[in-house]
Amino acid sequence: MQLTELKAAKVRMEVDWTDKTDAYNIETECISLKNDSPLILWKLGATRFPAEQSTPSSYEHYTRESLTQAETAKQRSINLRNTLGAIYKNSIKDLREQATRVDIALADKIKLTEEVCYQLEKELLRCLHELANTEKAIDELRHSTRGLDCAMKVAQTRLANRLQRRNVESCRDTPQFALVEEVRMLNERTSAMLAELKRAEETQAGLVKARGDLEREIIVKRKTLYIDRDRGQRMRSFYPSAVALSGF
Repeated sequence: MQLTELKAAKVRMEVDWTDKTDAYNIETECISLKNDSPLILWKLGATRFPAEQSTPSSYEHYTRESLTQAETAKQRSINLRNTLGAIYKNSIKDLREQATRVDIALADKIKLTEEVCYQLEKELLRCLHELANTEKAIDELRHSTRGLDCAMKVAQTRLANRLQRRNVESCRDTPQFALVEEVRMLNERTSAMLAELKRAEETQAGLVKARGDLEREIIVKRKTLYIDRDRGQRMRSFYPSAVALSGF
């Protein structure tokens, strides 16, 4: 709409300027005419007053109106361009401020993710250490259980051999009771050892699951870091400056 108004004012000024240029040239020619000028001729009807002729007041009114209209259109255009320029500058400022806020938020997110990843890796190392200790304890328990089994076999073999004594020699003597007590104690220790071994194996299974969960979470965090830091942050480093956003 502003362009249309400016073009209309321009056309009106051009037409008026052309008319005034032509009139100026005619008036200049009239001033130069003398009694001995070769261009003077009889002109019939030269004294008539055409109906479309303007009066000095209408001439002045039309000229002032054209100038006022052109000046008004020009001032509106200036105001519009100033308004658009302010809006454009504010938009660029808002874009840069938003980009800065995004960069700060992204940097904070990357820092937090790095810290979480570090803690997860630290926890994974602790989990692996505990898993190694648990596996070592399981091996020791199994070795101890085999040792108890061998001791149980010895005690039971002794009891079985002593049951082969005949007649009065098959006596419930002190060694007999001691061997029975030894079998009972070995049985209790073996049961306790097996229960401890079961708990250790359950702990091992839990640590293995925790290790898998930690490894998967670390992979996810590293993937997030790759996207945010190595791709997103690097790509945002090419975000245009305020000068570039202004078109310069």
